[in-house]
Amino acid sequence: MEDCTWMKVLFLDESGDACAIRKDEHLARCGVAALDPYMLSFDVLVEQFCFNIGDKPEAGVIVAEKRGPPLDLELDVAWLNLKVKGTRHLSAQRIAHTIVGVTTRTKRDRLAGLQLADLVVSPIGRHVLGRTPREDFRIIEQKLRRHRGAIWARDL
Repeated sequence: MEDCTWMKVLFLDESGDACAIRKDEHLARCGVAALDPYMLSFDVLVEQFCFNIGDKPEAGVIVAEKRGPPLDLELDVAWLNLKVKGTRHLSAQRIAHTIVGVTTRTKRDRLAGLQLADLVVSPIGRHVLGRTPREDFRIIEQKLRRHRGAIWARDL
């Protein structure tokens, strides 16, 4: 899904959050000031992860799928940046207090959590892009967070 960027996080309590960014709209809106969509979605997901965990110290670990040395290094830099500067909504101290760290693993590792995340993210990406829904989206749609009956989403 070249038109859409997403990253995903699955939590130990089986709830989760996904972030989908329409790259074309993001670039059109922000122009040359547009943040890298992978890094923007990472910030959003780290914030949501911390909010979901609450005030429990060192309660979260982020496991991301390896995407190759340059992109994995970008993720490391983004993580360090969050630990130093925080986000718009969270201080660096809160992030470091809540999340132990970020690790990357390959598909070959066959981690159930990464496989499950792939099964959840693809239907969400197709939905965001306006593609015809399949049975997989109908299954996960009932699990998505809602606000006043509608799927919860925010326009960044």
